[in-house]
Amino acid sequence: MTISSFSKEAWDSKYEEYGRPHRFRRGYKRLWGIANDICARYDGDARNIWLGKTPFEVLIHLWALCAGDQISRMIVGALRDCGQIKGDSGDVKADGHLRRVLGRAVYGDEISAASAAKVTEVTRRLNPADPWQLDWPLWNIGKSYCRPTCPDCPKCYLRPHCVYHRQHGGSGVSNHA
Repeated sequence: MTISSFSKEAWDSKYEEYGRPHRFRRGYKRLWGIANDICARYDGDARNIWLGKTPFEVLIHLWALCAGDQISRMIVGALRDCGQIKGDSGDVKADGHLRRVLGRAVYGDEISAASAAKVTEVTRRLNPADPWQLDWPLWNIGKSYCRPTCPDCPKCYLRPHCVYHRQHGGSGVSNHA
């Protein structure tokens, strides 16, 4: 069965049965509305969101579906990465890994979620032509080396340039400023 074939109430009742497909129940509930919008606006074919469109046009369509800014940017980048759309994909997704890595490397401490625009600002300065190209490498550093506690600075290739490493020698816990 497709999401849009359920009533809203029936869809909401399937959260546990489907194994909590979204980590937040409200995110799961939003999927029903998005699925129905795709049926109404795009003839039930999500590819119509991006086929023949520029990355910016795709971003506008995703925003209109209430997909959210950060996830929309990630979707546009992924579509570009797999060849579904052409052109600059735009900005990175300012998730926790990127806020931590860029915050530590550039400022010496994690960038707060409330200041996520700093991530966009820094990546635009580092790679003005295509900030999206920094998303995967920075995310991978955050996942592999620049962990929230006990960062593994000796293995991180940003170490020679990292303010946090110079200040802490790769040990200690970030204050999440």
